[in-house]
Amino acid sequence: MAAADNPILNSPYDEPARHYATDAQGNLNYRDVRPGRRIFTLHDQPAVDWAKLEIEIDDEAFDRLYGFVSHPIPCRAGRRVVSQFGEESTKVLQA
Repeated sequence: MAAADNPILNSPYDEPARHYATDAQGNLNYRDVRPGRRIFTLHDQPAVDWAKLEIEIDDEAFDRLYGFVSHPIPCRAGRRVVSQFGEESTKVLQA
């Protein structure tokens, strides 16, 4: 059986004893099994310049999600409707 057919090398109950090698892009090489845990360093991850990070908020989408207007929810009669916040808000009597 080829390693790619069963890519699990370690037991879920023990510390990892082996790992697959990776190439420069992070792709696994299933033919190259190495001992121990895979070690990640800062050089493995792309650098993020947090000072230059920007976000853009879509005001219309934000208002739709968190505004005070109810939107119809497709449902069948007799089913309960649960809001996005997890509370049961109403019982559908007629669909």
